[in-house]
This record gives sequence, C-alpha cells and structure tokens, in this order.
Amino acid sequence: MKKLLILINCFLLLNAKAQTSVSNNLYPKTITVTGTAEMEIVPDEIYVNVELREVKERRT
Repeated sequence: MKKLLILINCFLLLNAKAQTSVSNNLYPKTITVTGTAEMEIVPDEIYVNVELREVKERRT
C-alpha cells in the first residue's frame, strides 16, 4: 500500500511540473517578413449574344 501511495505521488508531481511555463524570455525568437506579391490572372471567356429586332408600327 505504501509503494502505491509513493507511485501515485511521483506521478502527480511529474504532471504538476510539466504544467509550469518557463518561457519568461524577454526576446522570444521571431521571424518578421514584409513584402508584396503580384499575380497575373487570365480572364475567363465571356460569350455575349446580342439580338436586335425591328418593330414596324402600323399607322392607319
């Protein structure tokens, strides 16, 4: 029973230590990227159907 309690305590202590945060670094490693990019886009084909109708009016 005593060995079981020691084993449980060790397990709990290891888990508690794993949860602590050590990153108190004032200058964290970062990468800053700046720039521009351009991309030429080819337009899709557009089909246009135009229909003209003439209407003759009848005058009586």
